[in-house]
Amino acid sequence: MAATLGHGRRDIIAAAAAQASRLSYVHNERLTNPRREQLAAELVEVAPTGMSRVRFVTGGAEANEMAIQMARSYHVERGDAKRWQVISPAQAYHGPTMATLGLTGRPGLQAPFGPYMSAHRHIPPSTWRFDPSGEAALAALDGVLEEVGPENVSAYFCEPISAAALPAYSPPELFWRGLAERRDKHGFLILYDEVVTGMGRTGHWFAADKLPLVPDIIATAKGLGAGYAAIGGVICQDHVYQAFANGSRKLTHGHTWDGAPVTCAVGLRAEKLEEAGRADLLRKTRAPLGLDSRLFFVGQLLLRDLLLLGALLLLGGLLFLLLLRLVLGLRLFLLGLFLFGLLRDHLHEAVGDLLDVGLAGPVDVPQVHHHQEVDQEGNARDGGEEPVHAAGHRAADGRRQLGPRLRRRRRDELEQNRHVAKDDLPA
Repeated sequence: MAATLGHGRRDIIAAAAAQASRLSYVHNERLTNPRREQLAAELVEVAPTGMSRVRFVTGGAEANEMAIQMARSYHVERGDAKRWQVISPAQAYHGPTMATLGLTGRPGLQAPFGPYMSAHRHIPPSTWRFDPSGEAALAALDGVLEEVGPENVSAYFCEPISAAALPAYSPPELFWRGLAERRDKHGFLILYDEVVTGMGRTGHWFAADKLPLVPDIIATAKGLGAGYAAIGGVICQDHVYQAFANGSRKLTHGHTWDGAPVTCAVGLRAEKLEEAGRADLLRKTRAPLGLDSRLFFVGQLLLRDLLLLGALLLLGGLLFLLLLRLVLGLRLFLLGLFLFGLLRDHLHEAVGDLLDVGLAGPVDVPQVHHHQEVDQEGNARDGGEEPVHAAGHRAADGRRQLGPRLRRRRRDELEQNRHVAKDDLPA
């Protein structure tokens, strides 16, 4: 999910090494550094209209939490200190910290930390099945605003396109327009969690680019470091920044490595990637599905059906064995149990072959594909002049679960891969 540009990219690695050799760390509370300033300028350039400042953090949950702090501090700076309540969709996930867990309405995620959760309010998502127009969600939002008092609401917090909790879901246009109207009327801020969708994951720099409203604050992370550094950012509209600039001029809470030179150098390289190359990636992401992508989705459907069929076969076989035990006695039951074990092993190997492809959602497949060699331990290592792309790598405990024939074949393949000459690798 985070390695958006592929593994083993020497250009990004070299950028980190070069920066570390010059200046690896600067304390961020009162000092800045060139890479930090440069990356902030680049992000503001590609962010939605009106964004003017960036606060760097070290990950997605921290970015979301900083967005909440920034919204609360914005109201305090403007003399509106009673605003603290956050409203968000119930079916959501924004991170594992206490503040971000409080933004979800899923009790299973919050337990056993319920006593620590902030009493934020939630509304149901306007899905195509239950609320295709978005009117029910807006009515629920109005109900919450009336209940808690709109003068006490700091922000509405959401993903423009949902990720883990409700994959690829985005409310209908009516909801977004209604949300913008309520922001203008009641004075709360709109915060977007673009930890997953930011930095080109949807075919645009930010998913906000294609929605009918511009948020006040955006939190982003994963694609910013592209899997090479722990970095996130909180981008805000100029009117949010001006509240601080004309007030206390402070937003001091942060972490030791926020905006460090090395992580910002990685972010800068991942963000730029010579603009033409990055623009090509965005163009490919926006393009209609190619043959490989269509085959990928068909493969997912076939795999799902095969797993369902396998489960039914195993269940049916088990019920048949129980019937044999009742009708034919113990000896034939034991014979059937032996045959059932053979069937189970063969089915497990057949399904294991498909599972070992390492399927992932389309947002997880990096656009840059390279080649790799794999050693006997299953670790990807550099196999030539091109960077390696380690998608599909399986953990050792996953391999131990495969059947004996498949394990032998896998060992043979690994042994062959170890002796592949660099000149034999495809261009």
